[in-house]
Amino acid sequence: MNVFTVLSLFAAVLGFLLFKGHWLMRFISAVMLIAMTLLCAFGFRATYELSDLAERLPWQIGYAAIGSGSAGLLLVSASRLLISNAALRRKPFS
Repeated sequence: MNVFTVLSLFAAVLGFLLFKGHWLMRFISAVMLIAMTLLCAFGFRATYELSDLAERLPWQIGYAAIGSGSAGLLLVSASRLLISNAALRRKPFS
């Protein structure tokens, strides 16, 4: 993994944690998390080209950890968005 991958994951997590109120920042962090999840899925798949198990196992562990973390953050973000939208649509006591 290169520095760009780590920095984009850091920016997505930072956007998810700090700017959860603004819709544009949530959208940007969701797009970054989707891209990170897809990148990790492709990277995990590409590690099977390496012939030695000892050489590819650290890469597979790294891709799996970062990819599943990104997917988990994306699911949490989506559930927060759905819950907040449902709360906004609910009618007060009438």
